[in-house]
Amino acid sequence: MRPPDPAFDMRSALSAEIRAAQDVLDNGFSANAVHAARVRLKRARAIARIGGVGAPGLADVFDESARAAMRLMAAAREAAALASVARDTASSQGA
Repeated sequence: MRPPDPAFDMRSALSAEIRAAQDVLDNGFSANAVHAARVRLKRARAIARIGGVGAPGLADVFDESARAAMRLMAAAREAAALASVARDTASSQGA
């Protein structure tokens, strides 16, 4: 008989997603980096929602914090995207 698979460790999964978001942003705030960090935070929010069954208050607090961080990063993502478009436009115009 095969031993059972290890249980899913929600705390480790949540920590890994948050750490990955931090690692991506440590390399700069490019449009791609901010997008990748926001995706990692979205994954963390999904994990927290699953864990909310056992700790609803804690999941709600994390969700609000993650949403606030994502709102802050949205402005950086938009600015980086606009700068990228401006660079592309300038290079296509020969500037």
